[in-house]
Amino acid sequence: LLPLLPTINLCPNDPPIRVCEAPETIDSCDDQCYLTEVIVEATMPGGFVCEAEDLYELCVNPGCRIETEITCTLADGSGTACEDFPGSTVDECGPTPVQYCYRIDNVGPTCGFINKIDRTRTPPGTTEDILGVLIPNPEDRLLCEGESITVCEIATVDTCVEQCYETNIEVDATMADGFVCEALDEYEFCVPPPPIEACNVEVDLECKMDPSQTIDGSTSCDVIIPIATRCDNRAAVMTWRFNGGDCEQSFNIQEADKFTCTDFAGGAPTEGSAWLTVTSVKDESDVYFDGEVRVGDLFSMFAGSTNKGKFDADSFFYVYSDSSKTNLLQLSSVHTSCSQNLFLKDKFGSVQLLIFENEFGLFTCFVQATYGFTLTNQGAADSGTIVEFTSTTNGVTDDCLSAIPDGGGTVQPGDTVIVDKQVLIDMTVRQEYNTVAYIRAETPGGFSCDDTSTLQFTAGNPNLPTFRK
Repeated sequence: LLPLLPTINLCPNDPPIRVCEAPETIDSCDDQCYLTEVIVEATMPGGFVCEAEDLYELCVNPGCRIETEITCTLADGSGTACEDFPGSTVDECGPTPVQYCYRIDNVGPTCGFINKIDRTRTPPGTTEDILGVLIPNPEDRLLCEGESITVCEIATVDTCVEQCYETNIEVDATMADGFVCEALDEYEFCVPPPPIEACNVEVDLECKMDPSQTIDGSTSCDVIIPIATRCDNRAAVMTWRFNGGDCEQSFNIQEADKFTCTDFAGGAPTEGSAWLTVTSVKDESDVYFDGEVRVGDLFSMFAGSTNKGKFDADSFFYVYSDSSKTNLLQLSSVHTSCSQNLFLKDKFGSVQLLIFENEFGLFTCFVQATYGFTLTNQGAADSGTIVEFTSTTNGVTDDCLSAIPDGGGTVQPGDTVIVDKQVLIDMTVRQEYNTVAYIRAETPGGFSCDDTSTLQFTAGNPNLPTFRK
């Protein structure tokens, strides 16, 4: 700015030199500050240089300033702030109304119109413009300098569930010159947990075996005695499952001259039913089974009085579409005298062996275990009615609610209900069983509580070692 000075010499006692720049333009609608700094240097006759400086800040305020504040109280007239929410008893908990109030102040120098009140509440996490609800008359939305307005709304919280509630408010106002200003506030409070005493149920789960079926004579399901899976003696009764399907699904190690299977017209059905006839290959008048069987069902064949009540060496399995036996779908020949490889769960076309019985007893893939559930009401305040009771084993869930004895569904404080459930353990496959028991109870006052119990054990015949040649 040196060229603007009328002279560059300034002596002691000289009047100050005043110099002005050309006018500059600023945006009066732009709410910001402008900072100017000036530095002057002067050189004395002896060569000494001195310096002076000054700062000037200009802040532009377009005249729009609003503030907002959220308050929350119980809607019972007590004036209790929501952050001081009292605990609820079992008889009191439930939907409870609270009142949110929003105060809006115009602290600026000009009037403005409120044009938006956005409220976000979590839960449920939704945003809503509530201006039209809280200030329905547009004339009431004008707020001049120094004025304030307070608007309120009622909301409901669930005092039976420990939960925090957060509310955010955003208010916009437009001034006469079109400038829009904004105010924000937030409010959070938490509902304390209800008394644990009100509803407290427990479930315990154990697996029990007949001691005669365990290796050490205990009742543990981890030490079940292995079963015989190979049929080594001629059987008098065999029980099969009709799986349906074609010959390709066969799974056994009988030689080709001992087992054959042929499909006709696509093979046995995979749904619905079919007519099965099982006879002796040696004498087809010797019929072991003849009847309709649905896919997935079991059927038993009996040797009868021929051949000393034992099955002949080979058996035919005819699968027809219906009882007329005019449409043959599958024919298989299976070695059934047990002198060749025949194991439980072997598949021969559409049928699968599950049980055989001979002079040494009955042999099946499964042993029966007992799941014992102990349901206890640990609460001290009220009775609990069991409304959900499930057992999930390896991802398969059973509804056990109907297994509770009549009248035992409502458990008084301190009482216990015992429920036994029979389960089948497939001993042909050694596997881990993971079971989760779940119960949920409700009190007369509508309070709910639940519990789970887990059980893990391993059962099944030991896996045979694999040898390499």
